[in-house]
Amino acid sequence: MKKFFAVCVDILISFMGFGYIIGLITGQTSSSGFKLSGLPALFLLVLIFAYFFLSKKYFGGTLGQKIFGLKKD
Repeated sequence: MKKFFAVCVDILISFMGFGYIIGLITGQTSSSGFKLSGLPALFLLVLIFAYFFLSKKYFGGTLGQKIFGLKKD
């Protein structure tokens, strides 16, 4: 169950954080958040996969895994 919540935290962090930044850069934000389409949406997916891959490779785990104690420093 911890692993499920860790993945949820990681997806929220990466999707919301990267998505909003890309939305600001590309002008695809609104009063209710952001709505990405086309190339910016594809770039968001690439960044999310990179977040998971690079976090595990260079930091021993993602932020969600560290919050829930699944990976040790």
